[in-house]
Amino acid sequence: MTLCGDPRNGAADHWSCGCRGLSMRYLYLIAADLRGTVFDGCDFTKAELRGALIEGARFVEANFYKADLSECSGEGADFTGARLVGAEFYRSELAGSVWSGAWINASWMHETDLRGADLRGVWFGPDDRAGRTKLASARIGGADVRGAGGWVEGSADVGPPGEPRVLVGDELAAWFAEQGAPEVRVGNV
Repeated sequence: MTLCGDPRNGAADHWSCGCRGLSMRYLYLIAADLRGTVFDGCDFTKAELRGALIEGARFVEANFYKADLSECSGEGADFTGARLVGAEFYRSELAGSVWSGAWINASWMHETDLRGADLRGVWFGPDDRAGRTKLASARIGGADVRGAGGWVEGSADVGPPGEPRVLVGDELAAWFAEQGAPEVRVGNV
């Protein structure tokens, strides 16, 4: 699927012009270089993006139902209004990314770096074990969580780089409240 040519290297560049609204369902984009590409409104249902380079890419209002974005490198990626229900983020590097208004319920974020991310108005999911966002030492220090709501479970590192401060339970709920997200609840694992 060649969408545009890249005059810098004379070769076809599959992603340089963007892919607005396309179905990317079930695609294997493992370790793909998607940096700076626009995927607004695309459907990535059950797509495999493990290890993909997504720095500066835009996924505004995209659907990532049960997609695997583990070990992605995506500083500054934009997931505004995206639906990431059941998505997996294992050790993904997403510092400074934008998630404003996204639905991330039932997502799994094991050691994912979200430091400095814009998580304003994010929905973490309903109060049932299948719907909560699972945090496992996710790094969220410096993230803007104002207006976020829903349920999370697990642990999060809220400290600055090099100074871990891992919180669970009531301490994590208090941290969310102090940051302007009193509607975020923390359940037991």
